Amino acid sequence: MGLPVMLFGVQIVALVLSLFLLIFSFSLVVLLAILLGNIGLYLGLLRYVSRNKSVTFFRVFPKEISNKAINKLPYEKNKFI
Repeated sequence: MGLPVMLFGVQIVALVLSLFLLIFSFSLVVLLAILLGNIGLYLGLLRYVSRNKSVTFFRVFPKEISNKAINKLPYEKNKFI
């Protein structure tokens, strides 16, 4: 539907919570509020995704990838001695 997996999960959780709300308090006003709320959330998430092409909340890979061994010994000889 155009949403990344994480935001699709947010949409599904909101849908399930709204269904619980509808089951336990059934009225026409609640039904319309839930319908407008879910449509608004979906359109808001689509707008957020279209503005930010890459939705990342944390970085998976390090900034630089290297095979160099991490060593605290200096690579150059001491110039002062």
